[in-house]
Amino acid sequence: MRNARDNPIDVPFLYSNILYFLVDGSWRITACSREMAEWLGYSREEVIGQRCVDIITWTNLDESPFCQLPCPLQMASHKDLNLSPVVMIESSSSIPQLGKLRYVLWDDPMRTLHFICAMEEVAPPGLLTARQLQFVHALASGLSHQQIANQYHVALSTVVTQLKRVRRILGYSCDKKLVRWYWRQYN
Repeated sequence: MRNARDNPIDVPFLYSNILYFLVDGSWRITACSREMAEWLGYSREEVIGQRCVDIITWTNLDESPFCQLPCPLQMASHKDLNLSPVVMIESSSSIPQLGKLRYVLWDDPMRTLHFICAMEEVAPPGLLTARQLQFVHALASGLSHQQIANQYHVALSTVVTQLKRVRRILGYSCDKKLVRWYWRQYN
């Protein structure tokens, strides 16, 4: 197994506090920030060399698996799609968190560099709950209030109330402004 220090692309990230990991063409994690490993509940030594799909169990907001083979990031790149997913991240705290996934794909040799931004770090700290962010993401994805209620198996009044609270917290008068805020923050 190669040491992450042997790869010059990894050097700028080795001493940073950025949440990142690098996966090679055989789905093995070849580099990982200490903070990322700790966030996942492992040490760097435990993560390096493991297959990403064996360590990382992130899901889409509808709770379907995101991390799976074939890799959704590579599939999107083959179709020339720009994928910038928001995923539910199982962290070592056992409380799922929302995270914004950014990535870079290299072809030769095949590698995928993943950067993670916890959405709580992007949103005003402590102001919005993970559920409220899920509802705002669903709204920004084009779902109606009723569709959001159906997707999350909650009453329509719950969605309406939560989105009203979010608008009040952020100082917006309508869903349209809330959606604009969301896309500025997370894209």
